[in-house]
Amino acid sequence: MTTETGPSTIAGLVAERTWMSRVRALFLGGNDVTLPVFMYTQTRFPQTLPTVLALGSCIFMGSAILLGTAEWLRRMGAQPMKNTAT
Repeated sequence: MTTETGPSTIAGLVAERTWMSRVRALFLGGNDVTLPVFMYTQTRFPQTLPTVLALGSCIFMGSAILLGTAEWLRRMGAQPMKNTAT
């Protein structure tokens, strides 16, 4: 690490660490048990980890299917309509 990049690298690491703590506090703050809070707390217990991983996989696949369907519908709408009237 050179003297020119050293301070900026350290500042970037410190800023990233504080940013991640703010994001974590945003998701985990409050009194209500939301899905991110539930999943985060359940990862600490080995017996519930497979359930949390399965839930995360289902959320990921549902999001991928939703985005794929939206993209397919967008492409179908972007195609020009053929004139069938003679």
